[in-house]
Amino acid sequence: MTLNYEQLQQRIESAGLAARGGFHVEPADGLGDARTLILIGFTRIQHWETFAHSPEYTDGRPHPLDRWSMRTINLLAEQIGGRALYPSDGPPFWPFQRWARRALALHVSALGVLLDPEFGLWHSYRGALALTIEVPVPTPTPWPHPCESCESKPCLHTCPVGAVQAGRMTSTVVGPRSDRRRPAVGQWVAWPAGPVPSAAQMPICLYRRAFTCEPFAPPGD
Repeated sequence: MTLNYEQLQQRIESAGLAARGGFHVEPADGLGDARTLILIGFTRIQHWETFAHSPEYTDGRPHPLDRWSMRTINLLAEQIGGRALYPSDGPPFWPFQRWARRALALHVSALGVLLDPEFGLWHSYRGALALTIEVPVPTPTPWPHPCESCESKPCLHTCPVGAVQAGRMTSTVVGPRSDRRRPAVGQWVAWPAGPVPSAAQMPICLYRRAFTCEPFAPPGD
């Protein structure tokens, strides 16, 4: 099946995921006869909602999001005629972070997490499709690195539970997850003193802008 990027994007979106750009494969990528790689992921909360209505979300088995992603992207690969690749493949593991920077105009934030010009930090990569045909893909549009003009870097010290540090984020959990007295971390990061404003009120710091969507509860919360 031969599809252009817009048609691939529609197929991916209809499956509850987002097309996250792509690039033409080079021999050094080690992808065999693949000629185009299309990245697939989440942006903000709308794609999570599709997963939240899946059988994997409620079946109580480990790694529900990975299993849903693989089932969904495997089906797309079968329909389109490509090879599905995942961040969990390996070792050795596929370099999804480097692939993402080839597919889109992303910057590395002060936290070490990739910044998207539209979604801030609110994006992720669930898999990729390696295609044996050359598909014209969008050319990334360069944009200024927002962290370079941010002197105070509130993202490094605003989190009330100390979950972020320069160049990295930690998964250490402080206190019981059922403690509803603690404000959502996303709200603290977005605006530590007062109500969370709209994205239009925070046009510069994409890190804070990324957290203006309504917080959601992950599985088991």
